[in-house]
Amino acid sequence: MPAVACPPREQPGPGPQLVAAEGNLANYLTDELRYPGMARTTDPRTRPALLAAARELFYGHGVRATTVDDIAAASGLTKPTVYRHFPTKELLVSAYLDERASQLHSELRERVESVPPEHRPEAVVDWLCDWVCRPGFNGCAFVRAYSELHDDPGVRERARRRKRGLCELILGACRDPGVSDPGALAEQLMLIVEGATTRAFVTGDSHEAVAAARGLARLALSAAREELDAARGTRNGGDDE
Repeated sequence: MPAVACPPREQPGPGPQLVAAEGNLANYLTDELRYPGMARTTDPRTRPALLAAARELFYGHGVRATTVDDIAAASGLTKPTVYRHFPTKELLVSAYLDERASQLHSELRERVESVPPEHRPEAVVDWLCDWVCRPGFNGCAFVRAYSELHDDPGVRERARRRKRGLCELILGACRDPGVSDPGALAEQLMLIVEGATTRAFVTGDSHEAVAAARGLARLALSAAREELDAARGTRNGGDDE
């Protein structure tokens, strides 16, 4: 797997303005079904602008450190407008985490499905290394939100759901003809993903996390494929006898 050159880490910047509402409005049209009590709006840019501001501030500075006033200011909207769409801060946090989970899940799935089956375990590691090297990378949003709000059942369930979904994606990537035990390899890759994410976040050094992740992944993949070759050799030897 080729090495990834990591750009310099950047500190999270200020939140986006309404004029940068980012489109993709279809992603938000079902929010009223998932989050009862949120108001409808005649301007389709309003809710995306609020979520964009929440995304920047919650991920960049933390959930507890971010107030509704901060989100209103960053989005260029008023505090009453925030509450019309998200009657509580908890609903806004839930929407932020749901959006984050969908984005990351889609990214990894597309990365894995873009390569032949025999290269999909490596694609998981490539995605990981690209992710921790992104400007503004600030760790796992779900681990951080759970650490701040571990008594919140909604946050806890979303964090666990995200990790289950990640495990399932990685397991799917490991189900190829060249791996002896897809489940075992998936568990190893999952720990590599979690460990590299935490190390890059805590130390601020993505380069070392990438190098360690690639080295461990090579060892895990090599061992898994050697086990399969050995098993095939044993079966073939038995047939010759």
